[in-house]
Amino acid sequence: MAPAMVALLFAGLSVTACDDAAGPEQLETLTLTAPTTTVQPTATVQLTAVGTRATSDVTTLLGETYTVVSGGGSVSATGLFTAPAAAGTSRISVLCAGLTALVDITVVAGPLATITVSPNPTLPIQTAQQFTAVGHDAFGNVVAITPTWSGGTQAGTIVAGTGMFTSGTTLGVFAAAVTATSGSISGTATVTVEAGPLASITVEPNPVTLQIGVQQQFTAVGHDAGGNPVPV
Repeated sequence: MAPAMVALLFAGLSVTACDDAAGPEQLETLTLTAPTTTVQPTATVQLTAVGTRATSDVTTLLGETYTVVSGGGSVSATGLFTAPAAAGTSRISVLCAGLTALVDITVVAGPLATITVSPNPTLPIQTAQQFTAVGHDAFGNVVAITPTWSGGTQAGTIVAGTGMFTSGTTLGVFAAAVTATSGSISGTATVTVEAGPLASITVEPNPVTLQIGVQQQFTAVGHDAGGNPVPV
């Protein structure tokens, strides 16, 4: 009988290992709460586990176990949750006296840190191109923005409210040809402008006067609509 009694004693200890710190009664309910359920990346939140027993509420538990069930982040033995860098929802559980309670915490993007403008195109002269801008926080999470657009005059022109760009007639590679700005944060894109399709051919010399039987070499040079040379 002695081994059986020892086994039962240890079984009882394991059941009541997490319980009311002030009394021997078994918990009947268990809840897990957070002061806020919406946080920014890497923020910390102190979770609180509370139980009830037959005679009173239990606000101080002893030996509860916290676990991040899904969504990322970490939680300490005392219930201090540290949010992950990625936006999303994390679920945390607490286990005590055979009972489990859950709380969900949503991680939202932090303040705008960078703007990515795309594409970085190569365009013929006088060609339209729609640009887009995507904002991100310091951890790469998407931040909604409504940017103001601006562009370099040599590369072309852009509509400030829409990001619709039209390349100019000057050839070259133009860094920061298109800029999207939201508040104090800006992002840029590079535009390469190349010659457009053949629009005209100039034959030289013209005019020319020749004596009978004299040879004359003529040359032909192609141009696009902006006067830029086009091989022919």
